[in-house]
Amino acid sequence: MNKQKLIVLCSVVAFLSQFLFNGLSFAESNNIDKQGKYFDGTSQISLDNLPINATAGAKTTVEFWMYWDGGNYEMPFSWSSWYDLYLADGYFGFNTFEGNMIGTPAEGLKQKWVHVAAIFYNGVPDPTNNELYINGVKQDLHALGPKPGSRTVFPSAFISGFADEGYKFKGKIANLRIWNKTLNAKEIKENMQKTLLLGKQDGLVGTWELIDEPQIFKNFDGSDQISLNNLPINTSAGAKTTVEFWMYWDGGNYEMPFSWGSWYDLYLADGYFGFNTYEGNMIGTPAEGLKQKWVHVAAIFYNGVPGPTHNELYINGVKQDLHALGPTPGARSVFPSAFISGFADEGYKFKGKIANLRIWNKALNAKEIKENMQKTLVVGEQDELVGAWELIEEPQIFKKFNGSNQISLNNLLINSAAGAKTTVDFWMYWEGGNYEMPFSWNSWYDLYLADGYFGFNTYEGNMIGAPAEELKQKWVHVAAVFYNGVPDSINNELYINGVKQKLYASGPAPGARSVFSSANISGFADEGYKFKGKIAHLRIWNKALSEDEVRSYMYQPMSVNHASDLVGVWHINDDPSGSIEYIYDASGRIKSIKLPSGQEYQYRYDANGNLIDIVGL
Repeated sequence: MNKQKLIVLCSVVAFLSQFLFNGLSFAESNNIDKQGKYFDGTSQISLDNLPINATAGAKTTVEFWMYWDGGNYEMPFSWSSWYDLYLADGYFGFNTFEGNMIGTPAEGLKQKWVHVAAIFYNGVPDPTNNELYINGVKQDLHALGPKPGSRTVFPSAFISGFADEGYKFKGKIANLRIWNKTLNAKEIKENMQKTLLLGKQDGLVGTWELIDEPQIFKNFDGSDQISLNNLPINTSAGAKTTVEFWMYWDGGNYEMPFSWGSWYDLYLADGYFGFNTYEGNMIGTPAEGLKQKWVHVAAIFYNGVPGPTHNELYINGVKQDLHALGPTPGARSVFPSAFISGFADEGYKFKGKIANLRIWNKALNAKEIKENMQKTLVVGEQDELVGAWELIEEPQIFKKFNGSNQISLNNLLINSAAGAKTTVDFWMYWEGGNYEMPFSWNSWYDLYLADGYFGFNTYEGNMIGAPAEELKQKWVHVAAVFYNGVPDSINNELYINGVKQKLYASGPAPGARSVFSSANISGFADEGYKFKGKIAHLRIWNKALSEDEVRSYMYQPMSVNHASDLVGVWHINDDPSGSIEYIYDASGRIKSIKLPSGQEYQYRYDANGNLIDIVGL
């Protein structure tokens, strides 16, 4: 993607970025102190291989939320080029390790959350070329101490302190971003509250969420499981694959937080945690210190005979000493299918919480693992990233329906050929009312909640559905496969939370129906049947998703690079600006988008599939 071609589209792209499958934004509210990563005056995060602009005269913006405990001689951020942000002797600002400061009084920053945006100038820092914003307000900068020498930003940097020189920060830092440009005052104010997506923002180098523990996760009760399938994984002999995730283990025995469909897994057993091959063995490390706390796990699986040399395990970014226990393992390889919690139907289900699982077709090194613990990543923008699963109990972004409102979807590139199948999937919180339609096609073909059942309806007093009692007043994931023809319990399929439902036919035999180029979220046109509850993250596919795909995609935000047959994604929400409609072509690329105002934009690609520009229609 040629990101330079997107400069004129910043306003559109910035607007789009507010609507994500899961997002974190920092508002000035009572719950902000629940976010962020705590730095204790000794801890530090290193950032490496940053695609930064070190050209003389260029400017770079670093922005983040900061809660400073109030100590002295501390650096919340520094470049590896002796160029930093410094809290010292009552001031906060730019420093070059020469006993100087270009800063502003810091007293008002103590023991409260503030948003910091610092513009670093490649040259001799001064109050004109360097800029500092606190809570979106540009500060008057004062030059203190000796005149600084020339400095530039650098491809490596540190959150908290400078390398091994000390100056570690004490307090919390959250949601750090680096930009290869100067943000203006308006952009800084907007970005304070906005969730941004790497690859969708011109000039955005990277974004680091910075957490001590995940805010979004999924509970596993020792019986549930998520299956991942059709993974484009490297099974070649000698290859390595990294699986990383956040884990809160309740402390039980004989549990697997992750396994491949090839008898190769991560195992918690008899006081150890590590690699297992179902042969009574373990390549692992003591597990006692992992109980009942959030830890970050990064496991490197080796395709061959597992051992302490080829396999690696990192806990909170620290490489563990591995011990070989039990019989010598046989050769194993990663596999295109895998499981979060347990192994297939063999048991070993996990009890605890898991968050933000990622799979890589390579061995991450220690620096990458430490950085990735805090970094927001996007499939398609990261080399060798197979997939990222945002494991959730319930959606963070949704739209409320009050029994009278409705969203219309139009000009859908849908396959209405006889015999074809179309999948509609979404998250639903149903309040429990009767005679309601969360979704309908404008061809008298819908999903209906009526008289204790939920399923397919053709406006003929019929239902092909499953009992609905257990769906009330909770979040569930729905995937409905619509058949173009006479609906029945064989060709139509309904999945709840990834489990295929047994469908029952009631009422008169239905007539033939087909999906249509227009549809409705909540109700049917002007006929009523409006939904009361919440709906989130609706997708339409020009194919029948398999049970494996439904389970895998439930927690996986779709990228334009891997969403084959995806017609569109609707991140519907209660933001007053409305929702954005994404339309995809047959290859899974974004074809066009429609803003709430009705304005449409077309994505144009060259012969190699690279995005050229986005134009208004």
